[in-house]
Amino acid sequence: MKHLDENIFAAAGNSLFVTTDQGNSFSEIISLQDIGHIRDIKFINQQLWYVVGNSRVYITTDGGLNRDLIYSIDSLILYRMHFTSANTFYVFGGNHWNNWMGTGEIDSDGFLSKTTDGGDTWVEFQDSLITSTELTGISFINDNVGYVTNGYKEIYKTTDGGYNWTYINSPDFPTNRLLFINEYTGYCPSSEILYKTTDGGANWKVDLDLDSLEFSTIQKIIKTENYLYVLNMEGRIFKRSLTI
Repeated sequence: MKHLDENIFAAAGNSLFVTTDQGNSFSEIISLQDIGHIRDIKFINQQLWYVVGNSRVYITTDGGLNRDLIYSIDSLILYRMHFTSANTFYVFGGNHWNNWMGTGEIDSDGFLSKTTDGGDTWVEFQDSLITSTELTGISFINDNVGYVTNGYKEIYKTTDGGYNWTYINSPDFPTNRLLFINEYTGYCPSSEILYKTTDGGANWKVDLDLDSLEFSTIQKIIKTENYLYVLNMEGRIFKRSLTI
């Protein structure tokens, strides 16, 4: 679920439903037949949205009534978008499958692409360091400095907007998502545990253990200006100050 303000938010999956009255009523504006499984939405304002459906990115400038295809990638799945400004954002993903008809090994490909003009033009990054397997998480703190992680649990850092990458670490826990709040401090949820780094991903320690509190898997982490929120599968919300 994504929100624009306290009145307008959307719920998506096989269809996109939007409410403008705090959830009292919903209207379906995009169906599965239109663009496939909806994986991510970004509201810029009430009229301008970006939507990821399987291997395509769409833009709508009229609140979802009409949409234009602005990007597509054959044979790979785009998981999510990550914005560093209103016009600059990344899309990432890949594929992961068992090659039962061939070697029996697991095959995987990764993908990362960037636009700096709201989707008019794109740069596809083919750096084998980060595209040798599916990308599962990405977090930029500005237009130039960011981190990615992949299916091999590897973490990489860029300081030039994605053109070059440096290997940081391979933690001993699954690294499916990343959230960095500055160049040194970042968080990574893994099952019931939230890990934290204060040295740019080189080392990680347990910051929150929901299993010890008898709560379920972490579903999402959200950063606001002053707080970090952790949502679990049961719908419980945990909050902490980012000044700690």
